[in-house]
Amino acid sequence: MPYTPLTIPPDVPDVVRRLVQEQLEPQLRDIHAMLRLPLDDDPFKAGGNVTIASALLNLVGGISIVLYKSTGSSGSLFKNVLTNFYPWDDETGGLSGDAAANTLYETFRNNLTHSMGLSVKEKKKHGPATRRLAPMGKPVKIKRWRAPDIPGRSREEAPGPTDEFVTSLESDQRPQNISATLTERSDATVLLVESLYWGIRRMVEKLLNDRDAMTNASKFLAPKIQAKAPLHGKGAQLQPSRTHNVLQNAFSSSVSEDTTVTFQRVAINSGGSPPKRN
Repeated sequence: MPYTPLTIPPDVPDVVRRLVQEQLEPQLRDIHAMLRLPLDDDPFKAGGNVTIASALLNLVGGISIVLYKSTGSSGSLFKNVLTNFYPWDDETGGLSGDAAANTLYETFRNNLTHSMGLSVKEKKKHGPATRRLAPMGKPVKIKRWRAPDIPGRSREEAPGPTDEFVTSLESDQRPQNISATLTERSDATVLLVESLYWGIRRMVEKLLNDRDAMTNASKFLAPKIQAKAPLHGKGAQLQPSRTHNVLQNAFSSSVSEDTTVTFQRVAINSGGSPPKRN
């Protein structure tokens, strides 16, 4: 089944519509493709756990500034858009609201973006900043949804989700067979990327229906319209073309869909037993 575009209300400002279609949708299409990993004929069985999570959290940062508010610190905007627009009420059994937004920002987004998943503290008084590894507490895991067992196939041999399942993550209704975005277990804090993908799509659609958010976004983007400039400025415009999508072949975290990627205080460990089916 093909990728399902976001639902854009008819009264959304044209510049916002262009932003969604030209800048956001191509990235979501790539993530749709990565959610199919590992492919049945892929000898490396790459699951894309870390890359998918990083891409989604990067999108939250961009969405929070361009579609939500353009004033305020980037960290506050990141957390506030998640607190106020992410569909936490549709989940059960997981973190939600401020606690979930803070965990996604501090524990996942910052550590993945700045220190390859490690917990690093920065200190600056006089002169250059110094950094040190810091205790993270319990392990932090990035998990993929696992399909039911296939007769005659081991977990290591099992392919990733079907395209039908990935397309179900683009529905208005949350699939019932996936757990919460963030689960606080006794042994680990767990992020499920499929839930995050569904939730971010719903978050964007909620923003597109919010009058204040659309007013802010329209004002932020208006100079581009007045100058008749392309939205992508000097950078490369994203297009859902074969040329752009070939990049997805380079995304590999060297772990299978059945393996949870675990961030420890000092090292990243992707070994051990595969996680239980979600």
